[in-house]
Amino acid sequence: MSDSSFLVVDQTARSESSLIQRLRRLGRVAVARSIVEASAQLSRFQPDVVFCEWRLSDGTVLDALHEFGQIGVAAKVIVVSNVASLDRVVPAIRHGAFDFLVKPVDFEKLRASVASAIRQGGDEDIRQDTDLEKTAAPEAIPVRVGMTWPQIEQTVIEWTLASCGQSVPAAARLLRLSPSTIYRKLDQFR
Repeated sequence: MSDSSFLVVDQTARSESSLIQRLRRLGRVAVARSIVEASAQLSRFQPDVVFCEWRLSDGTVLDALHEFGQIGVAAKVIVVSNVASLDRVVPAIRHGAFDFLVKPVDFEKLRASVASAIRQGGDEDIRQDTDLEKTAAPEAIPVRVGMTWPQIEQTVIEWTLASCGQSVPAAARLLRLSPSTIYRKLDQFR
């Protein structure tokens, strides 16, 4: 995965930030502080994954996703935010975000999300180097006789998330659900 490249779009990004330091362990990192600056960089180089903060000096991640779509960015966009509310997660996923991570970002979740994004992008060399495929999952989903349908649904969703390194988009693909449905269900389980 050390051949991977990332663009971090964050108006307050500093080279010593934990996200940038963690991404440097996975590959090359470029930084943009606005949507305009990110668009300019994306016209010169195509990273494997773009990490975008929710609020930027010239708009939100929703504006960035729209702009990236307009200029034909092929990289998966992972939203990074201090707040994980359905008001942010659902619109981001609907506008094309690949995943949504909450700060401070756990390195294993970051690595799993990157591996999933790159794998979906179709890079064979990186796909073989990920730990995501090596994750040991339970042999069977722990469903018991006498469980209600909502309990079974919750068990299946939580088991699938655990199997996918807590990546909602990856779990959604496996369950053939939209990520927004999984986020809504998770909110109902709480």
